Order: sequence, then C-alpha cells, then structure tokens
Amino acid sequence: MNSERAAAIRRRLKENPDYKFHLLEKGIRKGVYLIYNLLLFPLRYCVLGKVSWSTRICFDSSFRNLRKIRLSKNAEINKGVILWAGLDHGIEIGDYSQLNPYTTVYGNVKIGKYVMIAPNVMLAGGGHGFKDISKPMLLQNSVSKGGIFIEDDVWIGANAVITDGVRIAKGAIVAAGSVVVKDVAAYAIVAGNPAVKIKSRVI
Repeated sequence: MNSERAAAIRRRLKENPDYKFHLLEKGIRKGVYLIYNLLLFPLRYCVLGKVSWSTRICFDSSFRNLRKIRLSKNAEINKGVILWAGLDHGIEIGDYSQLNPYTTVYGNVKIGKYVMIAPNVMLAGGGHGFKDISKPMLLQNSVSKGGIFIEDDVWIGANAVITDGVRIAKGAIVAAGSVVVKDVAAYAIVAGNPAVKIKSRVI
C-alpha cells in the first residue's frame, strides 16, 4: 500500500512540479502543530488538569472550574468556545469531538466520541433556581436535572439549544436552530422548537 502511494506521489510530481511545495507546506504545518502541542502541553496540563497532549485549544476560549473539565485526545476547542463546568460531574469531551466557534457549554455535560457541534450552539446542563419568589433568582442556588449526555457520532447544527436533562443517543442529528427539550433516539433526525423527530438515518 505504501509503495502504491509513493508511486502515485511520484506521478503527481512529474505531472505538476508545484506539488512538491504542497507536500513541503503540509509537512511544515504538521511539524509546527506538533511542536506547539509539545511545548504547551505542560502548561495546559497544569492549568486544565486532565487534557490530552493532542487536544486543540484556541487561546480565546473561556474555561471555568478547570479541574472539572476533561478533554480527550484530538478534541477541538475552537475560537470563542465557552466551557463553564458545574460542580458535580463537570464537562467531559470525548476523542475527536469538535466544538466549533462560539459554542457555549455549561453545567454538567458529557460529550462522547466523534461528535460534531456547529458554531453558536448552547448546551445548558443546569439552570437557576426560581421557586422562592421572595428572593431574586440570581441569588438562588443552581439546579440540575442531571445534566446533558451526548453519545458518540452525533451532529448538532448551528444555533441549536440543548436543555438540561436531555440525552442524545448515538448517531443522531439535531438540525440547525432546534431547541431540544427531551431525549433524542439513536440515529434520529430532529428539528424545530421544540425539536421533534422528522426522519431516521436508518432505512
């Protein structure tokens, strides 16, 4: 297999001499990324606690209650992402999962492997107490219905809202702009406010 790939690269080099510059640029990018991770890993480990050396974290992301945040290998935390962990289970993000720009995750949230979360998604794994009308809601204790659990291989579209107590099962898709207030079945596609099942990925 490697010999076939090498032969294909040689053919492309003969057909297009500029291809070697593409390979060189790609190699330099990988090298810089590796050095970046190796140099910053000790600092990130001290600050964040349990974080894989291959986790990608943008500098302008925001973290709160750091010791309750666990980031697995090759997870991507992109520009403007907010991770504010709850005091109970906190936030866990599985291998190869992506949180894209300006997504907010707070409270108790567990995200599985290979999960794609589009920009501007809200995962609200907790809320404010409001039962005592004699006291401002801001001063009442936080409440939770158990947090949010997103299983492996889930795709959540842009601007979606996932509320506390929801479980999204493996392989499900949440359409852009949806508000999810109840559990989503495996391989279901849901949309709307409140989100309802519109079809299944299983034929």
